[in-house]
Amino acid sequence: MHVKGHFFPIASSNYQVCVATISDTHIEIINDEHVIARHAISSLNLSSGMAGLADELNFEDGSRFIPLDVNYRWPFKANNHHVMERLEKVNGQF
Repeated sequence: MHVKGHFFPIASSNYQVCVATISDTHIEIINDEHVIARHAISSLNLSSGMAGLADELNFEDGSRFIPLDVNYRWPFKANNHHVMERLEKVNGQF
């Protein structure tokens, strides 16, 4: 599967228009037929889907990828680092 989007390198607000290629275990970010990043799907942090906003992939090295199609939803569940559990602890509900 191929998804066109913006790739933001580590600690940068500048982006490159790239294609994310998804396999069963990895995602590769390709620009001009060159692989510029490769990450295991199990290591990804996926932003929660909200209407009108694209699901953002945050990679463990700090880089990120945002699909051009705001309605695109990734076909996998990535590591969310127990966000809800941490929020409940902060609010004293845990």
